[in-house]
Formats: sequence, C-alpha cells, structure tokens
Amino acid sequence: MATWTYFQGGVMIIRLGDTDVEFDEKFRLYLSCKQQNPHFLPHICILVTLVNFTISTEGIEQQILA
Repeated sequence: MATWTYFQGGVMIIRLGDTDVEFDEKFRLYLSCKQQNPHFLPHICILVTLVNFTISTEGIEQQILA
C-alpha cells in the first residue's frame, strides 16, 4: 500500500490506498505489542519508527550495579 501527501486547495491530503484523507501533522498513532521480541518485515521497519521500551532482568541488574 503506497502512502504519500500532497496539497489540494490549500489542505494537506494523504493518499491511503485509493482513498484521499485530510492530513493533520499533529496526528500520531502509537501501537503496542505484548510479544517480548516481535519480528517485523524489513519494509515495515522502513516505514515506521520502532521503539523498544522493554528491559530484561539482566538489563535492570546491570543498571543497578553500574
């Protein structure tokens, strides 16, 4: 699915598939996953920003001992 933005009548529009939708630059979408180590396809990783907030027991131990 291709996505891109353009201006139409002074309004920013985003094309999602074959539908045009008014775009707001303040819009953010956050998704979470309960899997410990999820796997995403490379083309998905290119289109989004992935943030990993998980920390392991070993990581906590290293931070406490440091």
